[in-house]
Amino acid sequence: MAKLITDVVLKDGTDETTFINDVTSNENVDLVDQVSSLNNMVVLSVEENYLDTIKSHVSVLSADTFEDITDPVTYPCLLYTSDAADEED
Repeated sequence: MAKLITDVVLKDGTDETTFINDVTSNENVDLVDQVSSLNNMVVLSVEENYLDTIKSHVSVLSADTFEDITDPVTYPCLLYTSDAADEED
């Protein structure tokens, strides 16, 4: 079976390191990214047949694979040039 990239949001109060050590001790799960900029979120690579086990873990609030995400999130980008800065001064 294939491994799926899975965004996992942990419940408040969950020790992230303990959770990661617990789930990655299983050969069906690998840590992809410990998202330091977002509290309580980790990205895992999970075997397809093990995904329900991750979703039902006592520490997991939600677990979504990229297949579950239908609309990508996009953020606007504003360019701030030195010419614009001079006009505002």
